Amino acid sequence: GLILEFETLVSECEWVSYRIGELILLDGEVDQEISSFPLIPSEFFEDVESTWKGRVKRKHMEDLYEEVDETARSLHCAVSEDFLPIISRIRATTAPFGGPKGEILYAREHEAVWFKGKRFAPSVWAGTRGEQQIKQLRHALDSKGKKVGEEWYTTAKVEDALMRYHEANEKARAKVVELLRGLSAQLQSKINAIIFASMTLVIAKALFAHVSEGRRRKWVFPTLVEFSSSESRNPVGEGTSMEIAGLSPYWFDVAQGSAVCNTVSMQSLFLLTGPNGGGKSSLLRSVCAAALLGICGFMIPAESALIPHFDAIILHMKSYDSPVDGKSSFQIEMSEIRSLVSATTSRSLVLIDEICRGTETAKGTCIAGSIVETLDAVGCLGIVSTHLHGIFELPLRTKGTVYKAMSAECVNGQTVPSWKLVDGVCRESLAFE
Repeated sequence: GLILEFETLVSECEWVSYRIGELILLDGEVDQEISSFPLIPSEFFEDVESTWKGRVKRKHMEDLYEEVDETARSLHCAVSEDFLPIISRIRATTAPFGGPKGEILYAREHEAVWFKGKRFAPSVWAGTRGEQQIKQLRHALDSKGKKVGEEWYTTAKVEDALMRYHEANEKARAKVVELLRGLSAQLQSKINAIIFASMTLVIAKALFAHVSEGRRRKWVFPTLVEFSSSESRNPVGEGTSMEIAGLSPYWFDVAQGSAVCNTVSMQSLFLLTGPNGGGKSSLLRSVCAAALLGICGFMIPAESALIPHFDAIILHMKSYDSPVDGKSSFQIEMSEIRSLVSATTSRSLVLIDEICRGTETAKGTCIAGSIVETLDAVGCLGIVSTHLHGIFELPLRTKGTVYKAMSAECVNGQTVPSWKLVDGVCRESLAFE
């Protein structure tokens, strides 16, 4: 990573800020408005001038700004003198329906402002007011010299004004690029300070946004505790514990009253049961998020919390098959569980959702029981959720594992989830419901 002395960082950032502020146009400075004239569509000036205006301060290229302004005025005068009399004549002499029409339009594809006449033939209008202007009309051509269409017309004066306007804008655009490249070369020697300051600013803004949103949602900063200095923690629950009061799913907004809060008091491993849709997976995700945010120094979705400084937070959700590797979802799950168990210590938080869901019930129950025994012997904190209720009939050799459940309640004769964490075992799956 970058290492900079504080005084060096401050002085270099001040120099960089001065150089940027001297050249770059800042918010609130309004001396570079896009050209605007009543007869010419505003989109034409917007498309041409927005490619370079608003980048650097006007004082560094005042002569080029004046040239662009002057050529824009000349273009407006050319359009007014050559097109406006024709349009006025058409409007004064044609019938409301079915007669010739004419208007000044922006041909975006060709970056030009031309006269477009519908059912308009210049030869027919000779000998009338505006005759001189009509005689000057010619079909508009594209950049390859091909006629654009039967309805598009221009004049030599308008084409000359367009050419000079585009040339002035191109010179201004090139000057902006030159100035910006010069600034880039000057800042190259301070690139380390720029990167360091940018990263610090991004982090500070993210932290500010996190705290602002956290306070609005009534989140809190947890109290972090270290594990005891002994090599292993007592698996019976006499070691460091995790206490989270008023835990809510991070994707719900407690301030709006849309979340069910739970209190998690964990001194050992939880074996969690509950009905489908009862909140088991949500609880695992919520505990994982709270622990991870907490040890990173962030606010968590709870009313209060005491969180150990875990050496690892391991969350295992549903596994999927891998046809490319020729492995079923159960094979993938067992491979992941093997890695999980190998990496777990007494200072880890382990969260496993619906263990052994992908195989035959009897053998899956035995495997799940073995995994619970192993994690219990390690002495880690965590939650293992399951629908394999036969696990409670096994002679498990555990010392600290406790049974928890996501409860259900009877409402109007129907059993529905309450999404509350309670002691005990829930054998209701609500599968038929």
